[in-house]
Amino acid sequence: MNRKINFIISYLLFVFILSISLFFISCKKENNTNGDNNDNPNNPPTASFTINPSSGPFTTNFLFDASASSDNESPATEIKVRWDWQNDGTWDTEYSAVKTANHQYSAEGTYVTALEVVDVPGLTNTTTKGLNVFGSGADTLIVLTGTESAVTQTTANCLGEIAVLGNLEILLHGHCWSVFPYPDINDTKTNLGPTSTVGEFTSDLTGLIESLTYYVRAYATNTEGTFYGDEISFQTATSGNGSPCEGTPTVTDADGNVYNTVQINSFCWMRENLKVGTKINSTKNQTYNGIVEKYCYDNNELYCDIFGGLYQWDEMMQYVSNEDNQGICPDGWHLPTFTEFEELKNFASQGDYAYSLISMGAASGSTNETGFSALMAGYLSYIPHGFTDFKFSTSFWTTKKYFTGDARFDFFLDNASFVGFGTPDKAIGNSVRCVKDSE
Repeated sequence: MNRKINFIISYLLFVFILSISLFFISCKKENNTNGDNNDNPNNPPTASFTINPSSGPFTTNFLFDASASSDNESPATEIKVRWDWQNDGTWDTEYSAVKTANHQYSAEGTYVTALEVVDVPGLTNTTTKGLNVFGSGADTLIVLTGTESAVTQTTANCLGEIAVLGNLEILLHGHCWSVFPYPDINDTKTNLGPTSTVGEFTSDLTGLIESLTYYVRAYATNTEGTFYGDEISFQTATSGNGSPCEGTPTVTDADGNVYNTVQINSFCWMRENLKVGTKINSTKNQTYNGIVEKYCYDNNELYCDIFGGLYQWDEMMQYVSNEDNQGICPDGWHLPTFTEFEELKNFASQGDYAYSLISMGAASGSTNETGFSALMAGYLSYIPHGFTDFKFSTSFWTTKKYFTGDARFDFFLDNASFVGFGTPDKAIGNSVRCVKDSE
């Protein structure tokens, strides 16, 4: 009798345990299904718009059309847009599924309009575009930007036109340009002096940096102000100095940024500065938090896009102190050691020394014979705290510690042809290059 009771109890316990097990297996499968969905996360939408006309008097009712905006996961009819007519941080419209809007500006000037697109899950993307709004009276001056030509690594020619002279004297005219959109006369410019006739004019753009995109606008100034033509852009040529690494012409970082490579002596180097990571404000220290953090010169991400990020030594090393270290470099690459930079320095000394490493245009005397293509990206100083030396110098971290304290070795270049090693505090923000691992 007892054996029968024990059998029944054991059987019931078996059934109970089996039921519980099946329940947890079912839950696990359901969780795995959700996890598989997380393997394909929602991506932000793409923001894009046009302005028609692209410039005009302030009586113009401009049409802004964001129909080209899209999202991989949401239908076009379900993504919404909003507008900031002067890119001042205040949105002038509410989100709407209608992709077009009209706006009339109340005064002449150069305006930047911002568009933000949001998809169904709530992810956003923002883009901007500039336009020139001029007066409508008899004294209206109209300037047109023509095409570029004869583009080299460091120079280009650009056409402009005074289309409408107006009844006020033109005091100066020419072209202004920058590596950032919407250049104005506070940026680099030509000054072709006064003119009293309509017609085309040409500017010689000099001191450019190879392999960079430049934005150009023609301008003319009278007593009412400065008037600009539409913006054009072009990319300068690559010198061809230094060959891409055999079998590895490019390398991609963890954020998807693609870098060209260059073979210098026995090492394969990145030809551009590393820009991986999330921008933080320069008032904060980079921390060991599982996120690669970077500074951008003047806290402007456009500088990171062109000149690379600035990193504190510990962040670059990912808080590991051994000299042979991948750090924030892509897989298969490592941070340069003191010895590797020393060999680069010795190799450069066979040519025009620092100038053979620099790609900053003819104005600096650079030749970039090695193809290293250093840019004068400046750095983030620790004491006194602040960004400094942009266009004048650049520094690259090595993995080597100084003998005592918080000093670390870096490799320093300036546009006066100095090249050598320094020992700054590890808390400053320097540029970073990477070297391919030996096979």
